[in-house]
Amino acid sequence: MRVLSGLLLLSAGALAGDRSEYAVEFPLRATLDAPAYSVELPVGVYRELVDPALRDLEAFNAAGEPVPLAVVELPPPPPTTTATRMVTTPFFRVALRDGAARGEDLAISIERAADGSLRRLSAETQAASTTEGTVALLFDAGEDHSPIVALSLDWDAAAAPVLRLVAEASDDLQRWQRVGETLSFYQLEQDRRRFDRRRVELPGWRARYLLLRAAEADRSLPEVRAVELGYAAAQAPIEPVWQWQAVQAVKTDAGVYEFQSPGPLPVQRVMLDLASRNSTAQITVYSRADARAAWQWRAQFTAYRIGVNGQDITHDPSGVGPTRDRHWRVTASPPLDQAPALRLGYRPDRVVLLARGDAPYRLAAGSARARRDEAPLAALLEQLRRQLGADWQPTPATLGEARVIAGDKARQPGWRADQGKTLLLWGVLLAGVAIVGGMVLRLLRDARGR
Repeated sequence: MRVLSGLLLLSAGALAGDRSEYAVEFPLRATLDAPAYSVELPVGVYRELVDPALRDLEAFNAAGEPVPLAVVELPPPPPTTTATRMVTTPFFRVALRDGAARGEDLAISIERAADGSLRRLSAETQAASTTEGTVALLFDAGEDHSPIVALSLDWDAAAAPVLRLVAEASDDLQRWQRVGETLSFYQLEQDRRRFDRRRVELPGWRARYLLLRAAEADRSLPEVRAVELGYAAAQAPIEPVWQWQAVQAVKTDAGVYEFQSPGPLPVQRVMLDLASRNSTAQITVYSRADARAAWQWRAQFTAYRIGVNGQDITHDPSGVGPTRDRHWRVTASPPLDQAPALRLGYRPDRVVLLARGDAPYRLAAGSARARRDEAPLAALLEQLRRQLGADWQPTPATLGEARVIAGDKARQPGWRADQGKTLLLWGVLLAGVAIVGGMVLRLLRDARGR
């Protein structure tokens, strides 16, 4: 029986952790030697995978031996603040003159109330020209407040359906610093539908004063009826950056469009890019794992693309997940004149591998047959953080260009890297069974002869 057990172990070991069973491999690139590495998976890795659970992804060392690898969620970055409280804020209208394109061009005299807030303000520009120009809005946020991370406007949309503004911050009304990128607000109507964006997010700042002006120096602001500032009132994790993968329709039929994801992406958002300007439709999104599964409802929203002053105003992304489905269907009512493009929003998976054996290490991907055993790395990383400090993380690494191992045939069901080797192993196994059987029969005959 020892012979049979040994043969079984031999055959099982020969088929486990076999690098030749995979379609491609990616070399691991890191700047430091470390006990563990973390890799954010690029879309090129997803394209190679067969298994929705990413188990046909395995790491090997220089000797071709498998090393422990797992898909893990690393601790989030230190928390940041998030806006939860909108406050209506009084403001002063400041008339700028031509050439006064920045807050630094203002010469401001103020009168304060007993609490230090602005009670009266007069402003002149330092520009030479005296021709009336833009109008800016000036806010006093006070000395002691939470970071301001959002801004909401109510204005005369009939005079200006689209606003493009620049925000500047200051603590002394003399030195000004731009806050973020150009801010876009809009209130539009088309085909009896309303599209508006009255609130935008700001990078958190604590300056005393905020100045809003038109992004174009020759434009004046319309009547602004009310302004709300959003104050950060709680701690929240930093949001990782979303990545977007655009996919084109592979099948279209009278308002029904089908798409295919390049791999098992962990999709959580979708965005529909309409092909024609000034288009809108009611959209329903479905997905499924494969062509044999039933379609699952994911989201419903109004998609639009409106052209105003040479700019495209579009809808916001819609949440759908998470799901790793590869097949997507979009229905549009009314049907669109041209097939749209679908963008899938996701946050890439991160894998961690232990540096066991000699470098270089490689990540092999894509197999219909090979499946990695998930290593219990999450518990190990937690132990390491306790010993090395709460801020310790595996060393970040990236992946190089893909190198073909078995190619597309590795993703074909039933294919094996070395059919001859497999047949030989089974032959040896059967021979072992025959030998053991013969030994048993001989022992039985000897027992009867006695």
